[in-house]
Amino acid sequence: MHFDLKKVSLLWLFVFLSLNGSSKEKEENALKRAWNNTIARYNIYFNATQKLEKAKKSIAQNHLEDFSKILSIFQYGTDDNSNVAKNYLEELHKKTSKVIQNRPTSKWVDDSYFLIGLGYFFKRDFFSAIETFQFVHGKYNDPVLKDLAQLWIVKSYLQMGQIGNAESILALTMEDKDLMDRMSRENTKEFHATRADIFLRNNNLPFVINHLEKAIVLSKERTEKYRWHFILGQVNLALNNKAKAKNHFVKVNKLNAPYTYTFQANLGLAKSVAHSSDPKSIKQGIKYLTRMLKDDKNLDYFDQIYFEIAQIEFAAKNIQNAINNLKLSARNSTKNNNQKASSFLALGKYYFGEKKYPLAQSYYDSTMLFIDNNHVDYDEIKSTHLLLSELIDNLLNISKKDSLLELSSLSLEEIEIVVDAAIEKEKEAKEEAILKQQSLELQNNLAPQKIQQNLGGTWYFYNNAAVARGYTEFKRKWGNRKYSDWWRLNTKLAQMIREEKKNKIKAEQTKNEELKNEEQNIILAKVDQDKRKYYMEIPFGSELKKAYIQSIQNSYLKIGKMYQEDLNNYPLSISNYSTLLLRYPNCSLEPEVLYALYNCYKAQEDEIKMNEIQQTLMDKYPENKYNQLIDGDNLAIGESDSANLAYQKLYQLAMEEKYKSLIEQKKLFDSYLGGNSIQAKFDLLYARAIGALEGKEAYIDELIFVKNSYPNTPESRSAAYAISILESKEDSVSNEMSQKSYAFQPQEPHFFALIAPQNSDIKSLKMSLAQFNTNYGNKTLTISSYLFGEKKDHLLLIKTFPSAAEALLYYQAKELKNIFTKHNLPKTSNFIIQSKNLQSLLQNGDWENYKIFFEKNYLR
Repeated sequence: MHFDLKKVSLLWLFVFLSLNGSSKEKEENALKRAWNNTIARYNIYFNATQKLEKAKKSIAQNHLEDFSKILSIFQYGTDDNSNVAKNYLEELHKKTSKVIQNRPTSKWVDDSYFLIGLGYFFKRDFFSAIETFQFVHGKYNDPVLKDLAQLWIVKSYLQMGQIGNAESILALTMEDKDLMDRMSRENTKEFHATRADIFLRNNNLPFVINHLEKAIVLSKERTEKYRWHFILGQVNLALNNKAKAKNHFVKVNKLNAPYTYTFQANLGLAKSVAHSSDPKSIKQGIKYLTRMLKDDKNLDYFDQIYFEIAQIEFAAKNIQNAINNLKLSARNSTKNNNQKASSFLALGKYYFGEKKYPLAQSYYDSTMLFIDNNHVDYDEIKSTHLLLSELIDNLLNISKKDSLLELSSLSLEEIEIVVDAAIEKEKEAKEEAILKQQSLELQNNLAPQKIQQNLGGTWYFYNNAAVARGYTEFKRKWGNRKYSDWWRLNTKLAQMIREEKKNKIKAEQTKNEELKNEEQNIILAKVDQDKRKYYMEIPFGSELKKAYIQSIQNSYLKIGKMYQEDLNNYPLSISNYSTLLLRYPNCSLEPEVLYALYNCYKAQEDEIKMNEIQQTLMDKYPENKYNQLIDGDNLAIGESDSANLAYQKLYQLAMEEKYKSLIEQKKLFDSYLGGNSIQAKFDLLYARAIGALEGKEAYIDELIFVKNSYPNTPESRSAAYAISILESKEDSVSNEMSQKSYAFQPQEPHFFALIAPQNSDIKSLKMSLAQFNTNYGNKTLTISSYLFGEKKDHLLLIKTFPSAAEALLYYQAKELKNIFTKHNLPKTSNFIIQSKNLQSLLQNGDWENYKIFFEKNYLR
């Protein structure tokens, strides 16, 4: 075969040059990728991570700890202090966006997206964080990063308060058997700490210990270690594992923790050492705490130290010592209102348990001045305070009216002597107050201080020095307080109590004014004008005296009922009922009081007294309803007035809230007395019992039955009124909640949303919506899905529309209705919503509440 050497040479030269060029190009591409990776990692991504660390540090530094309860596992801050890291997090987003936009071929793009998710998390925009982590998990194949994304989705749901969703996702993640093997030490630590967080939120304390101990072993950060050791000390104390608690508190001190932690750990050590069954350990615990009082560094913590000494003294049954230390705690709480409230509450609870109700009321009164409305037992404390306040009001009413009635029995000359003495005493008190004020001002003037001249006018608020002195004195006496009106009674409850008392006093004064007859006015006309105010409430007229006597009787009855029904203190209840009967025999309240006494003795199982009361009632009031109620169990159905007696029996069961017995008795009475003249009354009581046991909807159904079955009767009207109240109350509460939870901002970007049941074919639904979006002419719309509510329904979002108006156009599209019909979705399951409102909806899961807000604001 003949070869053209010239052509072959040219061919080989071409191949060589081609191969050499290809190698160069590959080398250049490899160098370019390496360069992009280097720049992305060491210049941009590294700086972004530094911003994140600074953000986390600033949030942790501004995280306020409440050492009165078990600390949270993580220091992720609150909505109030999240702004402290705002600048750092904005810089983080800028830098990570540069990696994604300018270095799209680098291998740090997926990490940058994950870092963006963390930025949203620490901004507390948990909805956006979840969305970003879900994108990372679905888009990229790095198994470690996918695991981390899942873990931070769990954390996001926990911060939103959606523990159920967090548990569900974590359970799915843990189904992977290789999960723990591929996790790094740092990620394994985060995994165990997050599980401890879930268990702590569910109050499953033994499992908290299990996972937090594993996390501590893996942690290399000192701040994490001392914090988690402190939490383990708290948890072990709560479980009464005092030896283990002591070990953890000792480790907090060894880790050179900040003094706030060291101090609290020392308190924990004292509690761990003291055992109520061992007198020596109690002495050791008190000695340990007393030594802390001698350290000047603890000056601001004396209130907490005295409080803990009191708890140990209570456990040791040294009651007076405990009381003294609680008083010292309250006295030294000049800055810590939470501790002050705790000290007063402990005193109130002690005296309440000892049945010393006036003392208990005074301490509950003080508690309500300082307690935080978010206190875990706030509602219980408030109700006890109201009960005790009413009790004391009635005791004071008796004392006051008795004194005024006693004065009315004296001559005008004798009354004048008493009044003059009262005026003199009042004058002396005023003079003493003036002297105290002058003495205080003198001390302030003599104190060494530099006062500039011409600091303002002579009026107090123009005088800076006077204001400064006043502020210092106020702070010394009352501590730091938020600026608010009525600071000394700074709770809504206190305002409510004041208003209620004002209304009671005003009503009584109005009634008394009406009762002041000519006799009263004639006597008042004889009194000097400047002294008349002291005589105004003295009952000179017979009608006003009768009103006062009736008021005293009513107070005795109310006090007796409170002791009997609310406090279960039968001896004091019997004492008040007996005093009433002794002071006012044959009064109009006697049958009711005798019946109440009968029930008190019944509760004490005193059959002798029960029989005596029953005999008295039978002898004096044979036809009275209370006598018939006592004997009601033995009544023969069918005798005269049996329907009325049966109704009284049911009514009494309703008053005692024995609703199950009421329903059983009503059915029994219906078998004998069905269709009687007062059947409507029976059915109305039955409706009340059903409502109490089965809820509002069942109550409304029974009320509707009464309303329709007995038209034009008082019972029908009562039922109709009750229905209107129940329904309007629901609407007003829902509307109020919606106004508080959601904001109407139509110019902000909006999403279209729909809720699909858990068993829906989500993939098919998404495909239908994606096809519709294409036909709709907007290719930028995206679809995301989330778990929603307790039922774990699917929440689908289509976004983003620039305003509410454009989102509504989409919402109203006719073609969407066909999709809902195809997938068996209710018409009311779709809505539009803005980003911030969506976060609130995901957090509270209250779709019905948002539905009202949506219809009111968007569909009007």
